[in-house]
Amino acid sequence: MNSSQKYKYFAFISYSSKDLEWGKRVQRKLEHYRMPATLCSEHGWERTPIKPVFFAPTDIQPGGLTAEIQERLRASRNLIVIG
Repeated sequence: MNSSQKYKYFAFISYSSKDLEWGKRVQRKLEHYRMPATLCSEHGWERTPIKPVFFAPTDIQPGGLTAEIQERLRASRNLIVIG
């Protein structure tokens, strides 16, 4: 993706099964967070919630990325790894 391309997701969250609840909490917090108004006005950003955030439904093992997961990663502006 080049820098001018629009992303479908603000972030992609990857986690291990032991961190499932933590990952869900991070997703909820991000999707309801609004950047401070002064920061938004300084940078010309919209003051909207940070979403959507894709929450990987299963553990991802090295070399085992499905085509769907690879596409979701490409469509995400940021990657958050919880582990």
